[in-house]
Amino acid sequence: AELNRMHECFQSKHAGTATAAAFKRHNGVKTLMKILATKYISPHAKQSAARMLISHCVDNETYGVVVRTFEFGQHVVYCIEKPFDPEASGYGWCVWGGARVLCTLLLTVPELLENRSVLEIGSGVGLCGLFAGLLGAAKVTLTDYTPDLIETLNANVEIMTEANPSCRDRFHVRWLNWGDEEQAYTEATSQTGPTGEKDGETLSVGQKSWKQGFNIGLKDLDKFDVIIGSDLLYSEESPQLLASTIWRRLAPRGQCELLLPIRKPELLALFVDSCHQRGLCTKVEAKDDCATLREVQQDGYVFVGGVVLCHISRSLK
Repeated sequence: AELNRMHECFQSKHAGTATAAAFKRHNGVKTLMKILATKYISPHAKQSAARMLISHCVDNETYGVVVRTFEFGQHVVYCIEKPFDPEASGYGWCVWGGARVLCTLLLTVPELLENRSVLEIGSGVGLCGLFAGLLGAAKVTLTDYTPDLIETLNANVEIMTEANPSCRDRFHVRWLNWGDEEQAYTEATSQTGPTGEKDGETLSVGQKSWKQGFNIGLKDLDKFDVIIGSDLLYSEESPQLLASTIWRRLAPRGQCELLLPIRKPELLALFVDSCHQRGLCTKVEAKDDCATLREVQQDGYVFVGGVVLCHISRSLK
């Protein structure tokens, strides 16, 4: 109801305030309608998204690009965020509460990342991956699947390396479509064999028009010591696609750490089952008592079903 009233207010031809004018100039009405229609996020999350959208429209009008600052211990991470646009950025347009919780948990186990190769899947704006670099990872690869997100990740890497010159060669941005990883798993476990995918070229035909000027996809044989990610179970398809991505990219003795808010318990159960089918061992640990979780909830991120930390590794069999 609150969102609908907000929408009617900004859509009104009589909206004359500076905020409403800036909101309209930055196409905020159309984007707010998309927020209202978006599935898989709670009304509280939609309210938070709407407030951030308004703030971004006004700030972009007044100050240009806005960079948010996040502090974890002695470390500071800088991230550009953009107004919500599901067509351009999916759900990766901002730093969600789960990413902040995962960073706090990673801070307690820096040895997990030190001198390791790290892959962040579903990076969005890249908070967790950038933080992993500050904790001593030898190489961090940040990934997502739309041109808009790849552009934002590259911009955030540039901001971070300007602030931390010693990390300049540590960060890499790559395009990664979980659907391609699922296809690779299907081919590897079927009798038909691969369909001709070339090493180092995981971009689909539809993506090749925009890849010029951006980073290309991961190579077929790229594996990582550590995989991290947060808030990745949104749709009915995501559990199997996510499991296939981990199966393909996790090194033989690697470790995967995912912080997952529980929107639908059945999605978590399907994800765990999909991991087992792919020879991955999973341990699910509830993290509802995390202090950072309470802090982000105060900022408007409400995890109705709680959150869990999933520890995933390859079976030794």
